[in-house]
Amino acid sequence: MIVEVTVDESSITDIQIKDNFETEGVGKVAIQLIVGDILNEQTTEVEGVTAATNSSNVLNALCVKR
Repeated sequence: MIVEVTVDESSITDIQIKDNFETEGVGKVAIQLIVGDILNEQTTEVEGVTAATNSSNVLNALCVKR
C-alpha cells in the first residue's frame, strides 16, 4: 500500500491511497472508513475495521508521523 498524507502545522488535511491490492468490498471499504476516521478525529489512534484488521493496522502505521 502506498499512502500520501498531507499535513499542515496543526492538522491532517488529506490522505490519498496511491496504490493498494485490497479486496473489493472488504479491504478497500475498510481503507476508506479508516481514512475518514483519521481525518475526522485528527489522529491515527482510530479503531480498526472488523474483518480487515491487517488493512487497518497497515494504514494506521503508514500514517504515523515520521
